[in-house]
Amino acid sequence: MKKIIVALAVLCAMAAGSCRKNSATAKMPAVPNMTAARLAVPAFTTQDLDGNTVTNALFSRTDVTVLNVWGTFCPPCIAEMPELGAWADAMPENVQIVGLISDVRAKTDKDGIADAKKILSAAHANFVNLIANADFSSFLQGVQFVPTTFLVDRDGMVIGEPIVGAQVPRYKQAVENYLGT
Repeated sequence: MKKIIVALAVLCAMAAGSCRKNSATAKMPAVPNMTAARLAVPAFTTQDLDGNTVTNALFSRTDVTVLNVWGTFCPPCIAEMPELGAWADAMPENVQIVGLISDVRAKTDKDGIADAKKILSAAHANFVNLIANADFSSFLQGVQFVPTTFLVDRDGMVIGEPIVGAQVPRYKQAVENYLGT
């Protein structure tokens, strides 16, 4: 019976296109300050999956960054990776995708890093993916489902509302709307 319940929960999550990060929460709260004021991605210094140091200066490289918060435990996150990888390869130079792996919280999480690398390699998703260290704690408090995707401008400010669920066509449309293309 327990296996059936777990299987049904996974199917429901897949059908909804997102996975709960915290099943103790009944409702998804709004991202902090999303409606009251523009939300900024906090200043951070972290590592990517290859151990390179990355700071929030990475946003200044392009007009818009698609910040995809995902988890290695999440079937919809994994399922959208091939499409994200193909889109990343075809993006104009003024747009980039960056992954933020919600369940890999430290460079010492060798198993989590290995899982993420395996998922990304299988999907041919060759874009930067960041370890969600403590610098991201306040930002991730409002993220109750993964994938959750944010558009971020070159100043590190979130553009519009987050997109919850594996919805690559909506990410693309949001980028086109922002750029006016």
